[in-house]
Parts: sequence; structure tokens; C-alpha cells
Amino acid sequence: AFNNGGFDIVMLARRLSCVCHSFRPSVRISRQAFSNTSEYVEGPLATYQSLVKDGKIVKDDRQISILHRLQRLHDELKNRPPFVPPPAESIPATPINSFFKQFFGDKDTESSPSSPVKPPIIKGVYLYGTPGCGKTFLMDMFYASAPLEAKRRVHFNEFMLNVHDRIHKMKLDGGDYRAKFDPIPPLSSALSTEAQLLCFDEFQVTDIADAMILRRLFTGLFDNGVVIVATSNRPPKDLYLNGLQRHLFLPFIDLLIERCDPIDVDSNTDYRYGGTRGLKTFFKGCGAASSKQLDEVFFHLTGKHFGVPVTIDVMQGRKLHVPSAHKHVARFHFNDLCAKPLGAADYIAIATNFHSVIISDVPKLNMDTRNELRRFITMIDEFYQHKVKVTMSAEEEPKYLFTGEGQFDEVFAWDRCVSRLTEMQTQEYHQTLHELQKPSANVTTTV
Repeated sequence: AFNNGGFDIVMLARRLSCVCHSFRPSVRISRQAFSNTSEYVEGPLATYQSLVKDGKIVKDDRQISILHRLQRLHDELKNRPPFVPPPAESIPATPINSFFKQFFGDKDTESSPSSPVKPPIIKGVYLYGTPGCGKTFLMDMFYASAPLEAKRRVHFNEFMLNVHDRIHKMKLDGGDYRAKFDPIPPLSSALSTEAQLLCFDEFQVTDIADAMILRRLFTGLFDNGVVIVATSNRPPKDLYLNGLQRHLFLPFIDLLIERCDPIDVDSNTDYRYGGTRGLKTFFKGCGAASSKQLDEVFFHLTGKHFGVPVTIDVMQGRKLHVPSAHKHVARFHFNDLCAKPLGAADYIAIATNFHSVIISDVPKLNMDTRNELRRFITMIDEFYQHKVKVTMSAEEEPKYLFTGEGQFDEVFAWDRCVSRLTEMQTQEYHQTLHELQKPSANVTTTV
């Protein structure tokens, strides 16, 4: 929903019409409702009030109270004096004395080089709450009205994949000695130049590789004037809960709270459940019976009874095998997607190349199948972000597919997963456009 800092107003309108709980069911927000960007001059609060006045949404006092804070941030950004971050070329090499000093930072290495003139500190906002409570709706409304050209709205998983990819490329670049020595300062400077406002959807930390670099990366971003707005299912204090070497991650939580106001958006209601039931896209049961039903779905979408194997590009030169595909429709067994060592980059590649994905034989999951569970949650997150239309057969209904309890990220993330699986079955979701990242899918047949 962003392109070089610009926000797709139509995508926001579609999200408003199918996610926000306060929409009147009989009213659809049209392209014309958001075609005039002058509506956003006064900020998110005025936009919200205009929608209420026009009868497109119903007034919600909790949302309005949060929008007052986002409006204040909008005004602070509008009135901030111009600031240009230092170019990456001006960042000196920084010796690294140890592994943990490099990635977690300490007294000697946590400060990132920046301009002699520090930008004024503007605190961002961290919105958290249960799935479907309106976090992304509010952030998107703020982002659409934010008075900056250098801004970016991105899913956090995708952002971190890009960060690791850029670090990898910088280390391979023989012409940049600094990057081989320590890529974080020049990377944070480059990111700051590209966007002075970063809006992260679904901020979560489950990967030790992410946890290792976040403190130093964000310190550099903050030092260079970047303002962060984020949504998450977890309050800051619960990020990376039970993670490996978490005590080394705790200073990042302190930094995040220092530079972003945490706000609980929770309303104890998941408004994604309010959508109109759409096409039959979930079949309970595994084996021959459900397989036949999925055969019929594949034929309905493609006009073919069988697909062909294809390969698609992932990143850093990797390829991914797709067992059956035709006309941007792919078909997988659960084991193809979740029993193999795949990650967010693989699921993004699938979402980029296929507008519809059929998955068969999803089993019941528990903490004994934690790896498969994590991959399934990540996969649904990425498919949801890219508006992939998912049809699946599973051993149980979504809310009964996982049994587990305790203070684990997967337990909390599962609520989000069920919420998204439910919304993905609605008519409103199926009416949204698939977010292709390329003009056409780059698919080549393997046979």
C-alpha cells in the first residue's frame, strides 16, 4: 500500500470498508471518497470526523482519543524544522571488539555517528492490542495524512528481510570497507535518508537475527531524526518474550518506550469477524474427500484440472519450487509450505507471484510442532498483507487448529492468525485487489 513514500488512497478506502468495526454494513467507501488529497491537510482527526459526518463510519470514542495523540504527532511533524540526515559516506568505520558489542551495543558502541546538529526529538506512537481492534486502521489514517514526502509504511517482517538483505550486500561489496567492518551505521543513515517517518504494521520480534541488531539499528534511526509509528499484538515489554539471550534485548525495549508512546487500543472485540460470509474457501477434513473439493476450486480458478511444476525467485539468488501452478494460482500440500525450512521471504515470493493459493491437509498444531506452527503463522501473515486469496482443507476449523497455552509468542500470534483466516473467508476480503509487487509474475516452468 505504499510506493516510494506515497500511500495508495484506494487501498486505505478498501481497508476501511472491510476491517474497521465502525463502518455501516450498507455503506461502501468509494474511490471518490479519498480521491481528493486535500481532505488530509488537517490530519487524521479531521479525516476521521469527515468520515463520521458523511455517514461512512460510526463515531467511536476510543478511536477518537487515540487519534488525538496521532493528530499531535501529525502537527509536530508538520512544524518540525527541515532536517537532512548525514549521507552514509560520511559515517566513519567503527571497530567492533566483540560479537555481542557489535549487535547489542554497549557503552562503547551503542552510539551511532550522526550529524553534529541533532534533530529535535519527536516521540512516535506504538499501538498495541488484540487482533482486529483497529490498530492498522488508525495507523493507516495517520500515514495517509502525514505531512512528509520521505515516509514509508511497511510490514515489519518485510522491513527486516530488507535490512538483512542490504547488510548481506554491503558485506559483499568489496568497494565499501566500512560496510565490511560494521554495516549498521551506514545502513541506518541510508534508511534515514529514504524515510523520516517509518510506519510498521505487525511489529514483532521472534528471530534472534532480528533481536541482535534492532537496538543499534534503531538508535541510528532515532539519532538521524526518524519517527516510528507501529502496530503490534504485544505491548513493548512482551516483545521477544522467552527469546534466546533476551536479557541482551531488554535495552532495546527501554529505547522503544523512550522514543514511542505505547497505547493500548484493545476493545476486547475482533471487528474482522463482522464481514459478510463469502465464497467457500475452507474445507474441514483431510484426505481424498477434501482433495476432490480443492480440485474443483483449482478448476474453477484456472479452467484446468492440473497445474505444472514451476520455480520462482526468492531473494539472494534462491529459488522456490512450486509443485503445481497455472494462471497465477498455486497449489501446495501443507508439508510443502510448513514442514520445510521456509521463511517470510519464501512466503512473500509466493504472494508476489500468485493471487490465489490452495493448501491441502493442514493438521492440528501444538507446541510439539512449533516450527511448523511458526511457519504457518508467518505464511498467513504474508498472504494476508498481499491480499492472497487462500483456500485450504484442514483437520479442524481455524480456531481449533492449534492447542497450546503459556507465555509464548506463538500462542499470542495464533489469535492474530485465526482472526486473519476468518477475515480471509469474507466477501469483503475477496473483493480487495491482490497486491502484486511486480507488473506480472516472474514464473518459469521447471519441466
